[in-house]
Amino acid sequence: LKELIETHPDMIVRINAARLLAYVARTGAPAHWPTVAELLADPKTPTGVKNYLFQAAAALLAAPDVQDPKIRRHAQVVDYRVKDAFEQNRKALGTLVKALIDCVERPALLLNGIPADRPDLITEDQLPVVGFVRHQAVRALAKVKFARVPGPDGKPLYPAYTLARVAMGDPNLLPAPKPAEAADAVLGLCNMAP
Repeated sequence: LKELIETHPDMIVRINAARLLAYVARTGAPAHWPTVAELLADPKTPTGVKNYLFQAAAALLAAPDVQDPKIRRHAQVVDYRVKDAFEQNRKALGTLVKALIDCVERPALLLNGIPADRPDLITEDQLPVVGFVRHQAVRALAKVKFARVPGPDGKPLYPAYTLARVAMGDPNLLPAPKPAEAADAVLGLCNMAP
């Protein structure tokens, strides 16, 4: 699916591949974590494809750990019997969460054509598109089960802080978060474990 999403000349095929990835990501399978994170972090990924990749990220984050469903944690990314499996799990989760946080905070990752260093140059026509796609990113970030997760580089990430910014309507987020976006952020905060 990754090859189709990145290289196929027909946009409808790329979007349908992302839709299929969003569907199969509900399993929480280890192969999907790095694929979704890499595609979300790539500013060249088309906006229509990212819309479904956010749904894939939400599905991955919502998938339970089938090895131990009584414990509240994300799906097992790799087999714990593998050497350094815990480190690989932590890194995969951190990479996906970092990609989601970056997408919420940086409109240039959501819509091609927005300069990364000047998000204030978003046109009136682009604002609703950025808002719609960012709402999908907020929904995905709201599926994170913990207020703090270890980042891919070992430093902690705070998805709860990003969701709080959305919930409070931080004016530094362009465009300003809508009420539905704030509601999804609040629901995500309420479901996080401290």
